[in-house]
Amino acid sequence: MKIESLSLSPLTVPLTEPFGIATGAHHAAENVAVRVKLEDGTEGLGEAAPVPHISGETREQVLQTAGELAALLRGQDVRQYRRLSAMVREPLAAVPSALAAVEMAILDALLRSWGASFLEFFGGRETELETDITITTGTVEQAERAAARALGLGFRELKIKVGGADLDHDVRRLRAIAAAAPSCTLVLDGNTAFSVASGLELLRALGPARDRVTLFEQPVPREDWDGLAELSLKGDVLVAADEGFRSAEDLGRIVKRPGIGAVNIKTAKLGVIGGFDLLRAAQSLGLVVMVGGMVETEISMGVSACLAAGVGGVRFVDLDTPLFMGQRPLRGGYAQEGPRIDLSPIRRGHGVTLQES
Repeated sequence: MKIESLSLSPLTVPLTEPFGIATGAHHAAENVAVRVKLEDGTEGLGEAAPVPHISGETREQVLQTAGELAALLRGQDVRQYRRLSAMVREPLAAVPSALAAVEMAILDALLRSWGASFLEFFGGRETELETDITITTGTVEQAERAAARALGLGFRELKIKVGGADLDHDVRRLRAIAAAAPSCTLVLDGNTAFSVASGLELLRALGPARDRVTLFEQPVPREDWDGLAELSLKGDVLVAADEGFRSAEDLGRIVKRPGIGAVNIKTAKLGVIGGFDLLRAAQSLGLVVMVGGMVETEISMGVSACLAAGVGGVRFVDLDTPLFMGQRPLRGGYAQEGPRIDLSPIRRGHGVTLQES
């Protein structure tokens, strides 16, 4: 099961509406497809989703840096995937989404050759998930319409991007969302835009809707571990480390601060193998887990869904970005209706194929 070739190509997918967060907005997914071909002809497919305003990566960096690994990986046995992961981790340290994509392609090739799925590889505990849906930054009216639409589609949890605008605007958006979707729970995602004081002020200003907030994701800057814990304790709210959680060392920092109760596992920042290991470690330490992603297609989202369902016990599932995408050259993978993700159709790898243009 040796690698014959590694190849990369741009994967651009238009979005049906801008995907805005506190630090910027996407108008298209400008990702990278990674292919690993084995000597027996089996092909594996991975996806990198670089986000310059979050991770500092660009698509050009991913294409160049990951492309330089072709000679290193040629002739290597994919059954030794952990050794291969260790080999490429240092060269790809500055482009973590590329690490995830290369690992994903290697594992997809291995699993397709075995006739097994990522769901089975990760443990096969569950076959279905229920995802939230994101309400991106924008006007009060846009937020209200998005909430009503999500409720009509059957979503029970809304993830709301906050920050990047004045506090009063966020409060008005949140109140409109709560009124338009009265049965939905609310996840607030600050993307590092708040101080402890402004985060607490936002919570206090929500009125009765405050009781429906189940999580405040990364409200404070990435390295402000003490601020994250302080906001949780003073605001009586579960907080999650996202931008700040990128390694096993970060997990150690989190467990030393009792106020930080949750982590967001994303393969694009942790890698596929690292994400798997750190999800299990976080659960063993009693932390609440969210599995999320960047602006990714069914390739990466499918692997993350298999990770969440395969390990099981994941409280927050945030795997909704394909719902914001226009036409794309992909076939297969999981099935989805509203918030329900059904992984049973996947038979080999992640099940997605990239159609040639």
